[in-house]
Order: sequence, then structure tokens, then C-alpha cells
Amino acid sequence: MIYLAAVLCGLLLGAALGFGVGLAAAELFTSIGGARDGGSAMAGFFYVGPFGLVAGFLLGSALVMHYGGAAGMLSKWLFWGAGIVAVLCVVVLILPVAMKQQEKASRAKINLEMQFAVGTEEERDLSQLRWGYQGEAQDEKADYEFYNRKMEGKVSYLQGDMQMSDNPSRRLAYFSRRGKTQSFPISKTGLVREVSDWSEWQQGDGVKFRWRMASAQ
Repeated sequence: MIYLAAVLCGLLLGAALGFGVGLAAAELFTSIGGARDGGSAMAGFFYVGPFGLVAGFLLGSALVMHYGGAAGMLSKWLFWGAGIVAVLCVVVLILPVAMKQQEKASRAKINLEMQFAVGTEEERDLSQLRWGYQGEAQDEKADYEFYNRKMEGKVSYLQGDMQMSDNPSRRLAYFSRRGKTQSFPISKTGLVREVSDWSEWQQGDGVKFRWRMASAQ
């Protein structure tokens, strides 16, 4: 009889704890990842809720057996099992929070600057020129127009800004002129946690390039 009571109590506590943990995880995941048609909430409820269900079932069964004076060793194992599952549940809840904090730490933008000699055909007609930035992809894409330009003597500088990928192993800038694309390596890998000064100029075909890391705030 004590075992039946333990199972029933475990089911009740498991259902209550699973539902509560699922709702809490749904709220947390939604606050982190946004609503997105309920996808974040569903992920939190259905992925994290079962941890609460299992932990509650083990804990409820252990309590009944412990205070009912039956199967002392079994009740201890059930307590241990409930604790382990609870720890796993906490880890699953903390992990997206930690990933979000890591993402914020790496959220920065990169300033790109191209240098031309004043008076060249390309420098006069900005509509011919494009730039791009890639964090991981291999495709050489230069899809963005230059909108910012400054002049210093006989030199023209074209500028662009781009929010960076979070944690790429390689970064490249691209420059396109008349359909011909040039790539420039950016010697910065992994997370970006601080700003940097302008890099040394890299010489390309009719253009020089440099970059720096800047705060996204």
C-alpha cells in the first residue's frame, strides 16, 4: 500500500512541479529569445518542464517512503535522484542566460574604412562601389553601399559600420568595384570584449583598407 501511495504522491508532485518549472522556463526563454510566435515559450515548457516532472515524482515518492518507514535505502536513492535531476534542471535554465550574457559581451561593431586617391573615376562615382563583412561564411559578398565619405587633402575615405558575428573563427571584409571583389582579412577571432585602434593599412588593387573594433552602444 505504501508503494501505491508513493507513486500517487510522486505523480501529483511531479505534475505540479513540472507545470510550474515549465511555465517559469517559458517566461525565461521568452524574455531571452523573444516571443517568435510562441516558439521560445514552447521550447522552455516542453524541454525544461519534464525535468521538474521527474524531479517532483522522485521527491514525492521518496517523501512518502521515508515518512512511511518503508524501503529506507530506496527512499535515499530517490532523494539523490531527485537532487540530481533538479541540478540538471537548473543547469538547463542557466545555460541560455549565460549564452545571452556571452552574446552581449561580444556585441560590438566593426568600423571599415577604404582609402582612394581623390579624382579617380571610382572615387567620384560611389554607386559603383560596394562593401561587405563576413564572420564565418565563405561567400565573398559585398552588398552594401558606401554612404559616409570624408576628404583629407588628396585622399578620400569611404566608411562603413557592421555589427559583428558573435564568435567566428575568421573575419573578412569585402570590397567590390565594377563586379570585381577583393577580400581583406581581419585579424580578430573569437569574442570581442573591447574596442581597438585602427589597424595598419592593407594594400589592395587601387584601394587601401583598415578596420577597428568599436562599441555597439
